[in-house]
Amino acid sequence: MSEKNACVSIFSDANALKQALQQLQRQGMEMQRVSVIGCNQYVQTMNFFTSQHSEIIEIDKFGRLFIAGSILHEFNAQMNNTVFEQAMNRVARALFKTGISRQCIADYEATLQQGDFLLIVHGPRQLVELACDILHCDSQQVTVHIA
Repeated sequence: MSEKNACVSIFSDANALKQALQQLQRQGMEMQRVSVIGCNQYVQTMNFFTSQHSEIIEIDKFGRLFIAGSILHEFNAQMNNTVFEQAMNRVARALFKTGISRQCIADYEATLQQGDFLLIVHGPRQLVELACDILHCDSQQVTVHIA
């Protein structure tokens, strides 16, 4: 079973993001499968990730980004020697490696540049679909990427 599946939800409000994280946690979600990427102002209210699982990274195209969760490993991983990956920035490469389609990466990058947050749950299909069910509501859209 592929681990390259992801559920992505976009938040423009840090409090809504925090509530979504709490909801995932209450529903028994494996929090090591949850990641957040966003502007660094959120660091002060983020208590779901230990300091070893979160970092502020300076990236030319985005400025200072707060990266938390297992996606941090993808940001710090060595680049594969493919032409496609060499053409990507660190954000695009990390999103791609978690199962997010190439077609959606540019949209997510634009979202980050606007100051919004990405909440990403990645892992086996069943877990990703559960996260989608937990997060999706009338006021919150969720996109699922299945490999």
